[in-house]
Amino acid sequence: MLPPNDSKQAKVQARRDQIVEAAKTSFRRHGFHAASMAEIAQGSQLSVGQIYRYFANKDAIIEEIVNRIITNKMQRLENLGDHINLIAGTLAARTLFQQPGESETDHMLMLEVTAEATRNPVV
Repeated sequence: MLPPNDSKQAKVQARRDQIVEAAKTSFRRHGFHAASMAEIAQGSQLSVGQIYRYFANKDAIIEEIVNRIITNKMQRLENLGDHINLIAGTLAARTLFQQPGESETDHMLMLEVTAEATRNPVV
């Protein structure tokens, strides 16, 4: 059995994951500006107020999504190891961004983030 604090942290993380997945769907459909917190709330089956318990605002959700995507990419790079030569490293890095079954949503969201960064210094 998990200690009470670990159980609470797991519930918080599960709730944050739920919100992030709903936000990714909403951002993919409408873009960052047109997506509303109400739509994210509906997609996550939470109230808008509940979302604000886990994220300060929509920008914080965007930041979390970007951090998750980048962390995932960095972990893949680290798993390549120091023992491979430059050519193998280059080929591995190329396949890093073309994983079968990888979420197209992540790629589309990163394009949206790049565009948003030109308008919003927080992003």
